[in-house]
Amino acid sequence: MRYEEMVGNKPELDRRSSPYRIQVLDRAVAVLDALAKNQQRGLTLVEMAQAIGAAKGTAHRLLMVLEQWRFVFRQPVNDRYCRRERGRAVPSNDGRACRTSGETGGRA
Repeated sequence: MRYEEMVGNKPELDRRSSPYRIQVLDRAVAVLDALAKNQQRGLTLVEMAQAIGAAKGTAHRLLMVLEQWRFVFRQPVNDRYCRRERGRAVPSNDGRACRTSGETGGRA
């Protein structure tokens, strides 16, 4: 699902309606929104690029910065990206699904 499809016709979410648009922030929020909608399994790099309507390289750079700031994490087992709540999300025991630390009882 592309960013435009995610926001639909809601004027309060339409990034074109604001005079204060900053494209990189729009895209970063689109990444976080896409991950929130796919929290159970996460998204691959290709799936993310398709979801936000950006080139794979752009999606990769966004994910790398969001990972550095601990908003997302990549599962090494399956190369899926998952959203974290600023340090609280951890991979599941099998490495195939995204879970929060509340489900495992531990900390990231």
